[in-house]
Amino acid sequence: MKRTLIYTMLLIMAVLASAACTKTATDNQEKEEELPETFGPNFFGCNFMSSYYLWNKEIEDKLGTWTTGMDPISTVRKLRYKDNSGNDIDKWTIMTDKFSTFNKSVEGTSTTFGWSLAFYAVSSTSDEVLAIVCYTSKDSPAAKAGLKRGDCIVSVDSTPITKENFSDIANNKLYGSKKIGITLNTAKTVEITPVTMYEEPILLTTVFKEGGRKAGYMVFNSFTLDACPGLVQAGKEFRDAGVEDLILDLRYNSGGFVLTEELLASILAPKDAVDAGKVFQKEIYNSNLGENETKFTWKHTVNSKSIDTRESNIGIEKLYAIVTNNSASASESILTGLIPYMDVKLVGSRTYGKFCGGILKSCASWYEDFKDPIKKVNPEFYTTGKAQSADWGMYLMVSRYADVNGNTPSMPSGMEADIASDDKPYEVYQLGDPRENMLHTALEAAGYHIAGTSDMGMTKSGFRNTEPAELEYHSPEFGIFVTNRQFLR
Repeated sequence: MKRTLIYTMLLIMAVLASAACTKTATDNQEKEEELPETFGPNFFGCNFMSSYYLWNKEIEDKLGTWTTGMDPISTVRKLRYKDNSGNDIDKWTIMTDKFSTFNKSVEGTSTTFGWSLAFYAVSSTSDEVLAIVCYTSKDSPAAKAGLKRGDCIVSVDSTPITKENFSDIANNKLYGSKKIGITLNTAKTVEITPVTMYEEPILLTTVFKEGGRKAGYMVFNSFTLDACPGLVQAGKEFRDAGVEDLILDLRYNSGGFVLTEELLASILAPKDAVDAGKVFQKEIYNSNLGENETKFTWKHTVNSKSIDTRESNIGIEKLYAIVTNNSASASESILTGLIPYMDVKLVGSRTYGKFCGGILKSCASWYEDFKDPIKKVNPEFYTTGKAQSADWGMYLMVSRYADVNGNTPSMPSGMEADIASDDKPYEVYQLGDPRENMLHTALEAAGYHIAGTSDMGMTKSGFRNTEPAELEYHSPEFGIFVTNRQFLR
């Protein structure tokens, strides 16, 4: 089914959904002279989920209890699809009153220190926790402060990091938007101020050579739309270098846009599969909307620009993907789509298990898109709803991705690695150093036995002669996977 037909069906459903959700609003009006202050986002949320939500039938009864005076944010979290024990199956659908900020962060621009951190307990008998730098983004405050992979933060604003407070410190300070002071395990102190910036997701590309063979290596941290030109250039460089194998490092890549995923897939896939326009991926929507097929193609439109990837197809024989529990959404989806067509080996640990894609929609744009159907139900619903839209919006799960055969190997709990390896940012090796644990494992699996260099930059571990235990934490906006924006206006 083509996207244009899907959209036509959705438009019809929106009218029906408006009528279905109107009873709640009308009943509310009988008790109040005016529509409540939260009518706008609640009416939007109820109708939006009724029409598009992947599990709309499963939560149909709950949607009927949604009243226009509720708190929209907590209501959406309460309504998300759950298992029989009340645990979220859908962990990602949200309503937010800061939609513009959320949207920019998904696109790669946010107020940030420009680092990725992992949290480790110093020992099983100690309450101490170290926040360890996994990488820093180019030209970011963290990079300019001289921080690098392996640096160990022990306190923030003079408060030691502990097992009890590390999550709060991470959310409110280390991934916050205000100036902080950090102390490293070397006793060095640094004051660092976040800036609003775009973080380039292609962190590193290089080529390893041995015995006449060449392996490309790329650290790719987010499927942003603005990454597409860089991916095209990297593909050309790998092709021109005669790369036979590619190690794609997705260990910190929690997702992004399906448009970027489709472009990268055409660079990695066998040329004959793209030439033939074979099915790369299926999107399975709710029972009212059916399925959609996405085919390999050389031609892509990103940010209103046409991009041809024919000259960027690398022609690799094997793909080695470095993955961890931080590899989610588009990272899992692209591997799912490629596995039926080429030899793909997953190196690392089980991926996160984000098996569905969502759409971003602002409340204000929804009211404009469906102005006429809403007015047919009640003109006041449009006038009041639009006026109350403010900066409200949703990230809504609308589809499950699958390969050409309908399989979704990341569902429900991630994709198992073929070759086990652990990320060890607390060790002394920087990303790109062949001695770094996960890269070393991937190179060995591909048949490359390359000695490390001595000029990659070394750091000192903060652990006491023990293998540390990582504490589970995912940074804000983790696991975002945005399906084609053409799905909606």
